Amino acid sequence: MRKKFLTITFFCVGCGILITGCSSGYKIKPASVNQTGYVTQNPMSSAEYSLFLNKETTVFTNALVTRMNSIKNITKENKKEELAMIKTNLSDMEAAANEVRVTMPSVGRDEDKEAMDTAMEAAIEHMKSYKNALKKNKNTSEYVQVFENDFNEITGLAQMYYN
Repeated sequence: MRKKFLTITFFCVGCGILITGCSSGYKIKPASVNQTGYVTQNPMSSAEYSLFLNKETTVFTNALVTRMNSIKNITKENKKEELAMIKTNLSDMEAAANEVRVTMPSVGRDEDKEAMDTAMEAAIEHMKSYKNALKKNKNTSEYVQVFENDFNEITGLAQMYYN
């Protein structure tokens, strides 16, 4: 009986360690915002980097799709809420872009990484431009196409790592 109890206990503890170890939520962060170069010391494998990149590009795709859908429904009543959501999106997008910027890509993918950095920065600038246009009560319908282009570019670049 005691042996069975110990076996079950060790099994449960082992499962708990495995589960919590896989979801640590660790973020790769530069020492300063203006840091150049990589924070990681070694390049990731192609599979690791594609998983990492997929996680970070999801932040962008979710923000862009949400804003594309909300542009069609903006009224004076929900404009303040939309501006608050844009602020949150920008913060999340900048954090994701910074993490991608300082993470060393897989071997031979430096040019692809630079293209992704450029695409992410462009999407951030477009989101800032949209925010300013909304604040100034300008027509923002053109941003649906702008965000769709950003979405296509980012997802297309991320897809290259799977090939």
